[in-house]
Amino acid sequence: IGVELIFEEPVQRPSEKYVYHVAPVPVTVHHCHRGKGKNFLGLANITCDWLGTFNQYLYQGWRLVDIYIDIRPSPGVV
Repeated sequence: IGVELIFEEPVQRPSEKYVYHVAPVPVTVHHCHRGKGKNFLGLANITCDWLGTFNQYLYQGWRLVDIYIDIRPSPGVV
């Protein structure tokens, strides 16, 4: 899982209309498997510090433009 926040930076130079910045958000996934056979249960605990990343940029006057979440499996991960 990959999460990226796309922000518009405040521009102070008249030659530039828009400046964008992509901020990756760390995501941690812990898998827990319980049971056997028909009673097998696969659980995942996902943690992500959204507020920490939001605050880092929003308190500086940046504007959130988009949130991109990539759920494609990483190469080599089953």
